[in-house]
Formats: sequence, structure tokens, C-alpha cells
Amino acid sequence: MHGRRSPFQIELSETERAQLQQLVRCTTAPAGKVQRARIILRFASGETIAAISRDLQAPRHSVRKWVKRFCQKRLQGLHDLPRAGRPPVFSPGGGVARRQDRVRAA
Repeated sequence: MHGRRSPFQIELSETERAQLQQLVRCTTAPAGKVQRARIILRFASGETIAAISRDLQAPRHSVRKWVKRFCQKRLQGLHDLPRAGRPPVFSPGGGVARRQDRVRAA
């Protein structure tokens, strides 16, 4: 039993393949990026979206989304997009955020 044929095709350059394989092997890389690299490597080797989804226990729509983004933007497509929302109150660099100089210990 075969699923529908995907409209996407991925031909990886040697550089792209090497970068994706390095990302999969990296122990300090974010788990999401590693998962995306696995998806692209497996899709490029000829696996179906359904098989990748089943083996990696990822929703089929997510696998399809990352394959589509890779086809459109190549390696840059694997990065997270900026999120909407309020900026953080405390600065990540440890600097003093607005009005934080007035906070006192009890």
C-alpha cells in the first residue's frame, strides 16, 4: 500500500548533506533542529512523508511543513521564524530592565 506521491523533490548538494549530518550528530544542537535535519535527510533519501512521520513520531503535517520550507529556502528554512508576543521583561544579558532598579528585597 503506497500513499500519495509528494509534490516535493529534494536533491541535496554535498555541502548541504554534510551540514545536515553534522547537525544530527551534534549533541548540543536544539532538538527541534536535529529533528528537522533528520526529516530532510530521510526525505532526500527517498522515504515518504508518511514513513518519516511514523518512524520519527512526528505529525505528518509537521513533516510536510519542514520539507516544504526546505524546498523553498534550503538550509535557512530550518530555522525558527520569529514569534509574536510581548518582549521579555528581564533582559537576557543580565542588564537592568526598565523600572527594575526600584525593586527591593523585603
